[in-house]
Amino acid sequence: MKNILFILPSYNIYGGTPKKTLDFAKYSDDNICVYSYSQDYYNLRPLFEEHCVALDDGNYGRNVFAHLIKLIKMVDNNDIRIVQSQFFMGDLLSYLLKKMRPKIKIVNAFVGPFPLTGAKKIVSNIIYKKSNACVYVSEYVKREKIAQHPILKNKLTKVIYNGVDNNYKDMELSSEDKKNNIKILCVSGLVDWKNISLLIETVHHIKTKFSLDVHLSVAGDGPLRETLEKSIKDFSLENNVSLLGYQSDINTLLNKADYYLHPAYAEGFGIAVAEAMHARKVVLVANAGALPELIQHGCDGFVLDPQNPIEWADLISELNSDPKLRDYVANNAKSKAKKIFSIESYISSYNKLYNKVLVS
Repeated sequence: MKNILFILPSYNIYGGTPKKTLDFAKYSDDNICVYSYSQDYYNLRPLFEEHCVALDDGNYGRNVFAHLIKLIKMVDNNDIRIVQSQFFMGDLLSYLLKKMRPKIKIVNAFVGPFPLTGAKKIVSNIIYKKSNACVYVSEYVKREKIAQHPILKNKLTKVIYNGVDNNYKDMELSSEDKKNNIKILCVSGLVDWKNISLLIETVHHIKTKFSLDVHLSVAGDGPLRETLEKSIKDFSLENNVSLLGYQSDINTLLNKADYYLHPAYAEGFGIAVAEAMHARKVVLVANAGALPELIQHGCDGFVLDPQNPIEWADLISELNSDPKLRDYVANNAKSKAKKIFSIESYISSYNKLYNKVLVS
């Protein structure tokens, strides 16, 4: 049994990294400790308390030394062998921690493709020299990060797809329901690269071109909310599009949906896509980022142009009149998710990597 410390940016389980860390703590046989370098979403801290052997946080902003004092205490008190971090602040803290406690092993996890610039890029190259292993959430992220930081080529490396707790129930609506009322779901932050504006245009085309009753629900929030609300109003889609904000019960939303759409054009993985596949949904994703790694077009979902809402609308109209194709794709999606995007596979892959790290 290993003692592992995860350094997180917050307790925000609506984001991929805290969520999958919490799932890891739930299902792993190892002793999991968590340090959050902010107190954002502090109301969700009890979820981590339930499954972690040690938990702490520091509302110290960029005061790395204040964070470091707490981290050293956690390492010493819990006999930590491995520290896993992601994002610049977490990687910096793990680097400094290794300076103070050289015997610990550092695993840097990369979850997004976006490059660091200026001083952060220079400092990161120094940090990565001390890394014992690197985990990439997709082949796409691996390519992007190694191109940005060639030093990573020489590190112990593993691509580990996110795992999903498979607790979704199949609740397919009848074909008649689908014909008369199309329900679309997207789980996403309201930021530019998530490309939610394409979905609004897609709904507009479905409504005007095919005269179909359609409703889009977007679970998530972010800085583009006002811009998207204006777009909804401009297209007169107030009764067809709902921006729900963050939602804790994604399971229920998925059960009510006919289609799951994910049009992001720079996605590092897309854990919500894997969740939708587990829930046996017809999934449409953008032909961008890591998303084509998750979906085989026409087999377990569909991969579409992230700049062409008419293509998305036309396909949904076609699928709406072809229940056999919908069932074929949805069944394949569920089978693939159970095999590749399971929490068991996720934890097993990490355990194999951790064992290699400990003997390196």
